[in-house]
Amino acid sequence: MIVKDYYKILGLPTNASKSDIKKAYRRLALQYHPDKQAESTYAAALFQEVHEAYQVLYDDKRREEYHYERWTHTNYNRKKFDQRALTPEAIYANFRELAQYTASMDIFRMNQEIIYYQLKELLSDENASLLNEWKNEQVNRKIIGEILKISKPLNSSYIEKLIDIMMPIMINDNNSINKLHQIIQEKKRVEFWDKYKIILVLITTTLLCWMIFRAAK
Repeated sequence: MIVKDYYKILGLPTNASKSDIKKAYRRLALQYHPDKQAESTYAAALFQEVHEAYQVLYDDKRREEYHYERWTHTNYNRKKFDQRALTPEAIYANFRELAQYTASMDIFRMNQEIIYYQLKELLSDENASLLNEWKNEQVNRKIIGEILKISKPLNSSYIEKLIDIMMPIMINDNNSINKLHQIIQEKKRVEFWDKYKIILVLITTTLLCWMIFRAAK
């Protein structure tokens, strides 16, 4: 199965904002609209592709599903896991293996999207149902412990998405839920500082230069 590259169709990077998506769609839709290209079947086909790309990428839920589908069908050198995990212990073994695999990676060169989707793959509905059916709280806590390890290098946006997926196996584990929320808050503080520290440094430097200039008068 071929997965269309909607980002390429709209000429956008994968981290494009909703505003960027809307602007690209309006520009391309205007360019290829049938009213402007009435005799061009090529333009009509492109208009349909652009419209389809916009409908998927502008909708948050459909965009997330598309990202997962797109990731699944690409040739990333991702870690392969035992797909025959029929017991909680086997599922736990896969999480432990991913934690070990992640720990061996350089966090500064790590592709966080790959790690996120591998976690999502292991947290599939099938695995969650099996864990709920067995109700092995000890194994579930061990799985959550491995997820906490794997999540440490991830941005807060990925961890927030994981909480919703993890809720079925964390129903009675308020301690782990609180830990995840603490990790998210700490991540957001760090990300905020990383985003604005250059601006703060520039402002501070400008103020110091102004003070030196004033003092020299």
